[in-house]
Amino acid sequence: MKANNNDGKVMIPDLALYVVSLSTMNFELFVVEVKKQGNYINGNLEKDLIKLGKEMKLALDKLLQYKVKNPEVPRLLVEGIKITAYKMDLAYNGVYRMIELSEFYACRGNINDIMLIPTIMQRLDEVKTVVEETKKKFFVPSTQGRSIGSDIYKILIYTRYIYL
Repeated sequence: MKANNNDGKVMIPDLALYVVSLSTMNFELFVVEVKKQGNYINGNLEKDLIKLGKEMKLALDKLLQYKVKNPEVPRLLVEGIKITAYKMDLAYNGVYRMIELSEFYACRGNINDIMLIPTIMQRLDEVKTVVEETKKKFFVPSTQGRSIGSDIYKILIYTRYIYL
């Protein structure tokens, strides 16, 4: 559940969807980072967006190391009631491209916020599509004679207790 970055720091997501293989490597398909409103910097004086970008790069590198063709890594950053969806890919050789897919607001318990639900569902469906496309690429036969995803045995959801 942990990702080590080049600085030796361990990054633990708040919620993650993993593909767990028989090897020692877990592949993150989807991660959610949750922060309370106004807390945009972690203990290392690093913005949450920067941390998210580093996590996305590490996840993308793992997928590329496993020879997944054209992987995309989606993430959600939740800051209070504001939710921002991102994805990272390598559309160009060696250039990590982090794209903001959408930004939307969660319901606050107000009866008028019921009108937000169709927009929220549409935005989350975009993220779900990216996750499903990457998941399918694990099980595509490789041209090198090895079936990608042949040693994959389950998908795991990891959550960490969140105190807001």
